[in-house]
Amino acid sequence: MEYYAVSTSNALQHHGVLGQKWGVRRYQNADGSLTLAGKVHDRKINSLDRKNERLSYKVERKERRAARLERKAERVHARRDLGASNRAARKSANYELKAAKLRKKAIGEEDELKRLKIEAKAARKQFKSDKYHAKADKLSKLVGYSARAMHLAVKSDRVKAQASKARMKIAQNKRLQAYMQKTLKEAIDDYNTINKED
Repeated sequence: MEYYAVSTSNALQHHGVLGQKWGVRRYQNADGSLTLAGKVHDRKINSLDRKNERLSYKVERKERRAARLERKAERVHARRDLGASNRAARKSANYELKAAKLRKKAIGEEDELKRLKIEAKAARKQFKSDKYHAKADKLSKLVGYSARAMHLAVKSDRVKAQASKARMKIAQNKRLQAYMQKTLKEAIDDYNTINKED
């Protein structure tokens, strides 16, 4: 009489990726050169770099436009609606514009240390902008926006939202790029390890 055992183990086991074949590498040939899949993978990584550059340019353009619109809205608001808070609001918009320009300058800087210095300076300008913005908001709670100033402020907020969306896309692209580089590096490291053992 024969008995058959049924395994009731709850262990999760991994036996490679779908379509994997013994001795066939996805990204690298035996001589160390990249396979077609490896070249495609590498091209995708490089295309993400180009997308991020375009998106960074778009973010900076949108932020500068938002700062200009906000400054214009605050000028209109100051002329027609407010007294004391308008100076703080203008200062806030000016610092915002300076911070956006510094961030743009930092993107083009190749030296890491200089880039970090410029980014720190931009962060200080942004802090001052936020401080003056809070002060202006506090003072302007008493007086409402005119229709023209409100229109410009809403437009500025819309452009800021577009810039934030582009920033989010950049972050997603960077994450994907890091993952793709990691998988390519792991495949090459596996190949190098096997060759050292031979």
